[in-house]
Amino acid sequence: ASGAHVVQRHPSGLVRVVGAHGVVRRDVTGWRHEPPFDRWLTQVPGCQHGDHLTPLGRLLDFAVHDLGARGIGATLILHPRGELTGAHEMVLPAPPELRLDRPHDLAPLRHALAQTDGATVFDPTGALRSMGVHLVPSREAEATVGALRGTRHTSAMRYSHDDPEATVVVVSADGPVTVVRAGLLVGFSPTPADSPAPATDEA
Repeated sequence: ASGAHVVQRHPSGLVRVVGAHGVVRRDVTGWRHEPPFDRWLTQVPGCQHGDHLTPLGRLLDFAVHDLGARGIGATLILHPRGELTGAHEMVLPAPPELRLDRPHDLAPLRHALAQTDGATVFDPTGALRSMGVHLVPSREAEATVGALRGTRHTSAMRYSHDDPEATVVVVSADGPVTVVRAGLLVGFSPTPADSPAPATDEA
C-alpha cells in the first residue's frame, strides 16, 4: 500500500525482498523471482470470470500463497469430472469435503497436504475429492513426455498427457509453482536456471 520495499531475513539465512515486483528470495539455490499473483491470472487461462476467481484461480491462489510460501510441496489436480480418468492408484480413503472457497477450510487442507504424499484432486467447484493419489503414467507418456525438473513435475506432466481434461498445479518444496495441461507447460515460477545471467561491465 505504501509502495515501499521490505527486506526480510529469517534466522535460517533465507532472505526475501518484497515489493510491487513480487517477491525475490535468496536461499541455498540462489536468487529466485516470484511475480505478483495477478500475473498468474493472465498467464493461466480460466483463472478469472469477470472480477471473480474461478475454482482454478482459487486453487492457484492457494498453491502460491498457502503452499509455496510455506515450502509445502504438492501436486494439485482440478478435474471437470471430479475423478481422474488416467491411470492412478487410490491410496487413502475419501477425505472430508474441504472447499477452496471456504476460508476456514484452507488451514486444515494446508495441514493435511503437509503430511500427505501423492496427488490431491478437486472437482470443478473446488471441493476436495481425494488425496494421496499415486499417478501412473502410460508407456506412451513415458516415451513422449520428457523429464521436467524433478520427479513430482515429471509425474504431473506425464499424467496430464494421459488425462488432457485435467489441470495440474505442482508446488515445489522450495516454493516455485508450475501449471501443466495436456502434457504442456502452461505457466511456471522462474527458477535461477530460468533467469538471465546478470550483466557485467567490461573494462
